[in-house]
Order: sequence, then structure tokens, then C-alpha cells
Amino acid sequence: MVSIIVMENRMRPAGTLTWVVQGLCLALAALSLVGSLAWVLGPNGADVVPLYRLGEAIGTSEQNTVAHEAVVVSGRAGVATAAAANEALAPQREADATSASPSGFVEFYGAQAQLSFWGLGRWESLAWTGTRALPLLGLSLIWLLLALTMRDVRRGDVFTTRVARRVAVIGGLVLVGVPVTAVLRQVLAVHLVESSWAADIADAAPAALVPWWSVVVGLVLLVLATAWREAAVMRRDLEGLV
Repeated sequence: MVSIIVMENRMRPAGTLTWVVQGLCLALAALSLVGSLAWVLGPNGADVVPLYRLGEAIGTSEQNTVAHEAVVVSGRAGVATAAAANEALAPQREADATSASPSGFVEFYGAQAQLSFWGLGRWESLAWTGTRALPLLGLSLIWLLLALTMRDVRRGDVFTTRVARRVAVIGGLVLVGVPVTAVLRQVLAVHLVESSWAADIADAAPAALVPWWSVVVGLVLLVLATAWREAAVMRRDLEGLV
């Protein structure tokens, strides 16, 4: 006679650390959501909530600024930009030259600047705001999914297909969301600069269209989600033998 003994495979409920991590994830989810809503409801979005004091309170004022993009200034204007920056450093360089411990020689080269757009159309403004708000909304969702997963860890019920789906969603958001956002922001920046009065002397600053770190992390999470799902199925099958 062969006996099959199936041990209880529910993890022992964890302690204080999981409460702390879960609370931290929820707090970060709330902050990310507030940041996203600040873009949507603030001056660059629906303009229904005054965010100037809020920007100072949460340590950021980007939601309050006029739409802007990094550009590379060409021609004489670009040369003047770099020259003016280097000239502003001249007094500090002279002081460092006579100092026993100079802070190090620095030099401006190139001609990067920030170009502000004061007359965007409605759809352009919505697109510029959306490419800032949606990443924060996705980040809020990621933190929320992590908080729910930590709740399952705390309850000792983590090896389930439900958790595997959450990991897969996080992996998909990182794998697809980050590169798509980067591409949309760069395409929009090129459009805004080329359709502005500064088109003849400036170009949108080049940026990496595919953040490879997000591809790697996203794929790793998807592989982990697949393995997690298989472990959950094996657990369910073992429980069925009891």
C-alpha cells in the first residue's frame, strides 16, 4: 500500500515587515495617482485646480510650468548659448585656479536649452499633458498590484494564478508602456519644435527611443509570471490529491 502525504503548502502568515511594505506600496500608489491627476486637472490639462501651492508642497512644480521641450540650438544662437554659459563660469575658474582644493574644471559644450510653447492648440496640449500623466497612472497601477501581492504574502496565500496574473500585468506595463511612452514623447517633441517659430534655429534634443532596461525587466517579469503560474497550477493539483 502506497501512502501519499501532502503537506500543507500555505505559507505561514508573515509579520510586521509585510504590513510596512504593503503600506509603502499603497502610499506610493496614492502619490503617483495624485501626480497624474495634477497633470490632468492642472494648468496644462483641464485647468480646474490651482496647483501652484500643491507643487511646492509635494516638491515638484513641473505640472505648473508651460509646456516645454529640450532642444539643441543651432547656428549663431547655439554658439552664443554655450559661450554665455562658459563665460558665466569664468570667475569660478579663476578662484579655483588659486585654491588649494579646486572643485574641478567644467566646460559647457553644445547648445541645449528648454523651449517653451505658449500657444499650443487644444489637441497638442492634451497630447503633451497625456504623455506626462499616463506614465504616472501606470506607475500607480503597478504600486497597487504590488500592494495587493504583499497582502497575499501576509495571508500566506501567494502561490496562486491570481498573483501570477498581477506579475504578468506589471511585466507588460514595463515592457510595452515605457518604450511606447518614450516614442510618443519624442515624436511629439519633434512635432512641436518643427511647427513652432523656433523651427529654423532649434531641433528637438535626441533621446533613446527604446529604453532597453524596460525591455529586459519586462521580459524577466513575464518569464517569472509564467513560472509562477506553473507553480500555482502544481500547488492546486497537489491539493486535489488530498
